[in-house]
Amino acid sequence: DGVRQCGKRLAEWMVDRLKGGEKVSFIGYSMGGLVVRACVAGLHNFFTEKKITLENLITLGTPHLGISDHGVFLEALGRNIMGDTGQDLTLQNTELYNLTTQPHCIASLAAFNRIAFYGCIGNDMFVPALSSLVHCPVPQTPSLPVLSLVPVTSKPDAVPFLADLGPERVQPLRNMYMAVNSLPVEKFGVYVPNRTGHGHDVIVGKGDGKGEG
Repeated sequence: DGVRQCGKRLAEWMVDRLKGGEKVSFIGYSMGGLVVRACVAGLHNFFTEKKITLENLITLGTPHLGISDHGVFLEALGRNIMGDTGQDLTLQNTELYNLTTQPHCIASLAAFNRIAFYGCIGNDMFVPALSSLVHCPVPQTPSLPVLSLVPVTSKPDAVPFLADLGPERVQPLRNMYMAVNSLPVEKFGVYVPNRTGHGHDVIVGKGDGKGEG
C-alpha cells in the first residue's frame, strides 16, 4: 500500500486511543521506521493540540534514504513486484523525498526529545548503512567483535553520493541526507561480519550465540 497509506492507518489507530497529555515513544524496524515517520508527520498538529509529548523515536535498519543504491535486483524487485511500497523504497516516486524534506515533516521529527538510528555496518543484505544511519563515511570496524555497538560520532560529510548515480538522483538524495542531518540524531552502528539478513542482528543479537545486541 505504500509508506504514506500505512502511516495513515497507524495514525488513525493512535487517534482512536490517545486522549491527551500522554508521553509517546516509537520503535520502528525496517520500513516500520518510515511508517512511524509518516504517521507522526500526519499527526503533528494533533500531538500539539492534545499536548502529547513525543519522547523517543528509535529506528532499526530503516531505509531512510531508500534502497536505490543497493543493486539492480532490488530496484527491479521494487518496481515490478512490491507495488507502491517498492516504488517508495526504490525512490521511483517522491514519497520518501517529501517525507524527508517537507518542513512539516522535519518539524514533526524535531518535536521528539530523542531520535536514535541503529543500522548494520556494511553487511545488511537490503538496507545499506548509509541509508539506515544517514551518515557518510560509514564507520569501518573490521577488527571489532561481532555485534559490537559503535556510536557514530564523526561529523557527516556534506556530499556523500557518487556522481555515477546520475544528477537526477544525486541531488534529491543529498537534499534528504542534509535534511535528516539538520536534526540532533544519535546514530549507532552494529558490526556484522557476514550478510546474514536484514537488520535482525540489531534486534535479536544473532551472530555470536550470546544474545548480545
